[in-house]
Amino acid sequence: MLIILLIAVPFLGGVLSLLSPASMAKYTALFFSSITLVLACIAYSLFTTQTNAPMLAFDASWIESIGARFTIEIGSGLALLMVLLTSFIFPSIYVFINNKVPENQKVFYGLMSFSQMGLLGVFLAKDALLFYGFWEVALIPVYFLASLYGGSRRIAVTFKFFVYTFVGSLLMLVAILYIYQHTPNHSFSWNDFVETGKQLPLFDQNWLFWLLFLLPLLSKCLFSLSYLAARCV
Repeated sequence: MLIILLIAVPFLGGVLSLLSPASMAKYTALFFSSITLVLACIAYSLFTTQTNAPMLAFDASWIESIGARFTIEIGSGLALLMVLLTSFIFPSIYVFINNKVPENQKVFYGLMSFSQMGLLGVFLAKDALLFYGFWEVALIPVYFLASLYGGSRRIAVTFKFFVYTFVGSLLMLVAILYIYQHTPNHSFSWNDFVETGKQLPLFDQNWLFWLLFLLPLLSKCLFSLSYLAARCV
């Protein structure tokens, strides 16, 4: 399935980057990220020429006891746009990073590839719990990248990253569990979440919007500003 490969290829690239010789780590990550870009372009072609293309959706049993499924799909133009953007940015980074070779290249390129996998999973997930899992998968490599390659103030940067992202992620999880409790069949299905959200009181919808979107976004903005300030000092 094409959509499975969009996640599996960056993961494989991360594993092989860690296992390859240091001199080949960059080219390994670039090769697999380029394949991911090609797959994203194929997905774009299928999305624009076929309605409900089977290669752009996958659904399988995951944690049935709590109503969670491994469901990924390119179901909207926005999701496709973010997949294309993510698939394009990572090989571009690898190409233009020649001005400074990072220490321990295997770890650097491996973590970058795992982060790409997590980001793609975030944009493809159609299950709320799976979305949250990919969200964390995308953040964990960034935590280690900041701690290892964050410059002379990397300890302070990493601590701020942990605090801001932990608070944002925790609030998001609270909102997800709250909506889950109000779904008719206790399901994490994204469609069930949307329908349940529409039926909640307006007050609940407002504070859930803050927990799911605004506060996590604000935490990332605060970290970015603090990181830039630390780099400029």
